[in-house]
Amino acid sequence: MINARKQRVLAIAALCFLIILFVSVTNAGDKKPQLLAGERSYSPTPGNNKLAQAGGNVNQLVKDKSGVIDEAKVKQAEEFSSVKPPVKAPSGDSSQKKITADTSKKAGSTKEHLAIKDHKGQADTKEQKLADSKDETKADIQRSNVDSKKLVDSDVKKVADHEDSTEFDAAREFKEILSLSPVAIFSKSYCPYSKKLKDLLQTSYDITPQPTVVELDLHKFGKELQDYIASVSGRRTVPNLFVNGVSRGGSDEMSALHADNKLLDELSAWGGPKVKVEKINRPSNS
Repeated sequence: MINARKQRVLAIAALCFLIILFVSVTNAGDKKPQLLAGERSYSPTPGNNKLAQAGGNVNQLVKDKSGVIDEAKVKQAEEFSSVKPPVKAPSGDSSQKKITADTSKKAGSTKEHLAIKDHKGQADTKEQKLADSKDETKADIQRSNVDSKKLVDSDVKKVADHEDSTEFDAAREFKEILSLSPVAIFSKSYCPYSKKLKDLLQTSYDITPQPTVVELDLHKFGKELQDYIASVSGRRTVPNLFVNGVSRGGSDEMSALHADNKLLDELSAWGGPKVKVEKINRPSNS
C-alpha cells in the first residue's frame, strides 16, 4: 500500500518537474507569449511558488516538518499538476490572413471582370469598325456601279456616233444624189441666195429631168456632205449648181448669165443630150 502511494507521488513529482522546466524556459524569453483571444495568462499561485522555492525537490514539498509525507500536500501537488501551461499563440494572425486572402480574391475577381469588360468593349469596337468598313465598301461598290453605268452609256453613245460617222460615206452619197438627175442644186433652206437660184430655174426655165434639190441643213450628215462637196468642187458656199457632175457656180453667176440671155445656152451645153432645157416665155402685159 505504501509502495503504491510512493510510486504515485514519484510520478506526480516527475510531472511537476517537467512543468517547472517548461515554465522556466518560457519565462527566460524577453517577450511574454501572445495569447489567443479569450485566453487568460497563467501565473503560479503562492502555493505553486513553493515548488520553485524548493528547488524542484518534490519530497520536501509533500513532507511536513517531521519528515513524514503529508497527504494534503500530495493532493495539492496533484491539483497543481492538473493546471495546463499557457499555449503560445501562433506567430501570424489567422483572421488577418483570411481577410487578406478574401481581399486578394475580390481584387482578382474585379480585375478579371474589368478585363472581360474591356475585352468585350474591344470586341464591340472591332465589330463596329467591321460594320462601318462593310458599309463603306458597299457604298464604294454602288458608286463604282453608277460610274461604270455612266461610262458604259457614254461609251455606247460615242460608239454609236462613231459608227454613224463611220457608216456615212460622203462620196457614195454625193454620187447617188447626182445619179437621180443630171442637174443638182445643193442648198440650205434658210439661205436667201439659195432661194433666189431655185426660183430662177423653176420659174424661168423648164428643165428635164427636173433638178434634184438637197437642203444640206436638213440632211443628217449635211456637214460631212458639204465638206466633201467643197473638196471636189473648190466651192464651199451655197447654193452650188451641178450639171453632169461638175459645179457650174452659184446664185450670182446664174443670175448674171440669165441677165445676159446666155443661161439657156449654157445649161444646154452643160447638160448635153441628157438634159433638155427650154425657156419659159412669160405673157406680155400688152
